[in-house]
Amino acid sequence: MSAFVAPLVLGGGRVPMMSILIQQQMTLLLNWPAGAAQAIVLVALVSLLLLGYVRVLREAPMDDEPKTDEERQLVEEARQDLAAGRVVSHEEIRREFGLE
Repeated sequence: MSAFVAPLVLGGGRVPMMSILIQQQMTLLLNWPAGAAQAIVLVALVSLLLLGYVRVLREAPMDDEPKTDEERQLVEEARQDLAAGRVVSHEEIRREFGLE
């Protein structure tokens, strides 16, 4: 339903949107082949856009902010604690937060 309402509200009915054009081709003009072709084009365009978006996200850095000296120190301390066996188990954390 929103695929039809939102374009009408945003465009005031004067701006042709794909969902409205497809709906008109199939219901008003009874031109099922044209409506089906438009639907396939719409799906293909959205798929290409999503693939591009996924590729950009995959290549983006996980953290774009440089690490501070404090962060580096805390990570090193955590690694040393892990290597020395000074770790807190999952169960201990659950008990501490009252989740068991």
